[in-house]
Amino acid sequence: MHVLTSEAATMRAHGYRVVFMGDFNSRVGSVPGQGITGNSSDITKNGERFIAFLNGGNFTHINGQSDLTTGLWTRQRANSRSVLDYAVISSEHLHTVRNLFIDDHGLYSGGSDHNFLFLSLMDEFVKRKRVAVEPVKKKQAQESLVAAMSVRYFLSSLQQKSFNPNFILQCLSKCLRFNSLPYLKLQLPFSI
Repeated sequence: MHVLTSEAATMRAHGYRVVFMGDFNSRVGSVPGQGITGNSSDITKNGERFIAFLNGGNFTHINGQSDLTTGLWTRQRANSRSVLDYAVISSEHLHTVRNLFIDDHGLYSGGSDHNFLFLSLMDEFVKRKRVAVEPVKKKQAQESLVAAMSVRYFLSSLQQKSFNPNFILQCLSKCLRFNSLPYLKLQLPFSI
């Protein structure tokens, strides 16, 4: 759980809402504030660890929020019923929870002994204007193409050892002018 707490702290520091959902294999009893109203009263060792995780990481299990939760039992098999699966949220984001629906009637279970949990959250999306990208001017595009072709021709001339000094100067000049020199440096078998 320490790894989860550490990663969650990093995410929260960047402004993210943290939500965990799933089978925590923990029984937390029915004591208000840590347990779940209507649940059995037993608290297992995993339940104690889970409660310590929630308190230590400033998390809230939504199952215990009776005003937000519909349904109770997350695991049912024959005559056995228990709460082992939880929806957990960073406590500072509890206000963003619309509701938690626990399918304890098995409408969506598909034959599993664990029931589905459906969590509905409210989000406020911030609309941001996109920065307009300056369109590439036709002349710039043509000049960049000429520079790239010059680099290719220059390299093929080097490989064939059939080049003249004027051509090398012209090519290097174009590379400098159109900022193609880094590309050229990567392609050369020697440094310039």
